[in-house]
Amino acid sequence: MLNTEKLVKFPDSKGKWLRRAAMIVLASALIAAAAPFGTSNMDIAPRFLYWLGGISIGWAQWSLIMRLLHRLTSANPWPPGVAGTVAAFFFAGLMALEIYVVRTWLINAPSGTGTTAFLSILGAMLAYCWLGQLLVRLASGGSPTASTEPEEESDSRTEVRFLRRIPHHIVGDLLCLRTEDHYLRIHTSAGQDLVLFRLKDALSELAGTDGMQVHSSYWVARTAVANLESKERKTTLTLSNGLRVPVSESFLPSVREAGWLD
Repeated sequence: MLNTEKLVKFPDSKGKWLRRAAMIVLASALIAAAAPFGTSNMDIAPRFLYWLGGISIGWAQWSLIMRLLHRLTSANPWPPGVAGTVAAFFFAGLMALEIYVVRTWLINAPSGTGTTAFLSILGAMLAYCWLGQLLVRLASGGSPTASTEPEEESDSRTEVRFLRRIPHHIVGDLLCLRTEDHYLRIHTSAGQDLVLFRLKDALSELAGTDGMQVHSSYWVARTAVANLESKERKTTLTLSNGLRVPVSESFLPSVREAGWLD
């Protein structure tokens, strides 16, 4: 099994939260300066706090919506772009309703119909989803340069390169990878976390290791498989951490050929 404890240095996950906090504060300041949706009659300080709270709540709601979508579609995961688009509609509707309530009851601003807020938020979130996909492709889409080293040494280096992407607080045996939005969720024996990376590039860096892709959204380490269940033409792997991973029909022949179903 791929064990990340052998590595010396791991990225600090606190940096991820600090970057998110900085982005929320910056976005709040920019939107407060623009004063949209009837907030122009507020003083700058309460306006900034209003948008800081709103954007913070919005980020939490977006994360919750995406988590629920991934949970509901775990048996047959949607492509990241589709999941993000569906989440954008739910999120825009929820935020438009909240803006309507706040403007009507808290700041006594003209409530309007909410259509403008819905369309503005929807456009912003769709741009976030699809531009995020594009940026991830641009950031990690370069093909590895050819190596003149022996094949075994090259495989070892690529394995270590991916394992160094795993946050230090989930150091342990690598069990499974799953795509979520334009992120990659890493499952290890010590926990799970998200990193900004494509499954396609992770597969390239994990080439030659004891694991394989079993679904368009999943890679699984062979030693992580604790049980296999086939029912009504659906095959599901249960991993050592209890996670259930679907095996799609397109990958089933490869899984069977590798002897995982014996």
